[in-house]
Amino acid sequence: ITNALSRGMKMAVIDSRLSKTGEKADYWVPVIPGTDGALALAIGRWIVENKRYDTRYLRNPNKAAAEADGEPTWSDATHLVNLSDETRPKLRAADLGLGSSEQFVVMVNGRPVAADDAEEGDLEVDTVINGIRVKSAFTLYKEEVMSKSMDEYAEITGVSKDLIIQLAKEFTSYG
Repeated sequence: ITNALSRGMKMAVIDSRLSKTGEKADYWVPVIPGTDGALALAIGRWIVENKRYDTRYLRNPNKAAAEADGEPTWSDATHLVNLSDETRPKLRAADLGLGSSEQFVVMVNGRPVAADDAEEGDLEVDTVINGIRVKSAFTLYKEEVMSKSMDEYAEITGVSKDLIIQLAKEFTSYG
């Protein structure tokens, strides 16, 4: 860490106590113990609200799509989650007669497609297909981060709204 800091890396330490690492950090964030997850959701809210996420990357539902975009990995953000099932599993192509039970499903221009066969998927989906209520993983994430205001997240975590925003801006400033 010391070598990386000397090369210009910035560091944020999320810890309720000021540790030796926190002393060296650019940002020491004294979060209320047990509210780290809420802080992550707050940062996610700012990222979503300000569209500071990589849409192109998130729309890549498989290895081939990622490679076509020059990405080393892909995302399941466009994969559909079956909300009609209490366990909320990802929708399978076999559920719709589109392929096997090993394949996931994405929407492409509003039409369900096996994720393996898609060049990219629709990022925000909230619909019913053949009587099955589905949402994309991204839509579920967006709904969760937007479920509280920045002021509420600040109150829960004990971290000021300004610091949460500063952290989110710094985090997303690298691409």
